[in-house]
Amino acid sequence: MYQVNAMYLIASLLGLSFIFKWLFQRLASKKPGTCISTSYLEFSKRFQVVVLGLVCLFFINLAGGYLALFLCLILSFICFREFVSTIELKGSDYWPLLFTFYIAIPLQYFLVALHVSFLFLIFLPVYAFLLGPMLATLGNDNDRFLERAAKYHWAQLICVYCISYLPAIGLIPLIENKHSATGLTSLIHLALMIWVSDLSQFVLNGLIGKRPLAPQIAPRKTWEGTVLGMLIGVIFGSATYQLTPMPFIGTVLLSICICSIGLLGSLIMSSVKRSLKIKVWSDLLPGHGGFLDRFDSLIFAAPIYYHILQQFYLKT
Repeated sequence: MYQVNAMYLIASLLGLSFIFKWLFQRLASKKPGTCISTSYLEFSKRFQVVVLGLVCLFFINLAGGYLALFLCLILSFICFREFVSTIELKGSDYWPLLFTFYIAIPLQYFLVALHVSFLFLIFLPVYAFLLGPMLATLGNDNDRFLERAAKYHWAQLICVYCISYLPAIGLIPLIENKHSATGLTSLIHLALMIWVSDLSQFVLNGLIGKRPLAPQIAPRKTWEGTVLGMLIGVIFGSATYQLTPMPFIGTVLLSICICSIGLLGSLIMSSVKRSLKIKVWSDLLPGHGGFLDRFDSLIFAAPIYYHILQQFYLKT
């Protein structure tokens, strides 16, 4: 029953997105040269990604969690490539990168598909962490060894480990609950809540933002737009609590936690980009940057969401 509700919710949000874009366009055309028209131009760039994300969720809801697993597998390959292409690596890093692309990424998602949680949770942070530097020593090059090892291991954790939590949420077996919520509906709840929060922050930062939140890290983020955008995300997450196995109060607390983690994840990835002296992770999405630019909040929020479900609602 609640998978059908999730489908209607996604379809409704898709329709509302087009209506909002049309209204925003009309308003911007009446006030050219203002912050409204500028915000609309920026919003238009993200609108395509919003529509694509909603369409993907629509088909994931119909096809099941294994479609989410396949899409996230592809996403991990793309994001890992984006990350490592921005850092200075050497020829001796060939073996660790080869291991990640052809063994670590497929094996991580294979463990997720088999529901082998005790291995999928430790494979990359423990075994890949140990094996990567071992393979790097085969290159017989100790120049910036610790720096290089830290960077590609960070890429593994962000682009593979954290993203793999998304299909893990979709496939997690939950205890019986009065909402008949499943891992799949919980995944949809997480994705929609993060996207609503992010998009609201983005629009409001341009419309009402005045005081910068972190000018050295993300100059466009403001206190007014961020706080109000997060509040909208929390309200949305709380209002759709029936997609989760949690009671209303629990979902309110979860929404506050997840929206906050999403914001911090976005700031962290902005800090990484600035430390690497780049503005975007890639140009794979013209006008948007890379996939990491669009999924940074979701990447950091997914592990927290999964562990809350696993701790309190896992079917044993």
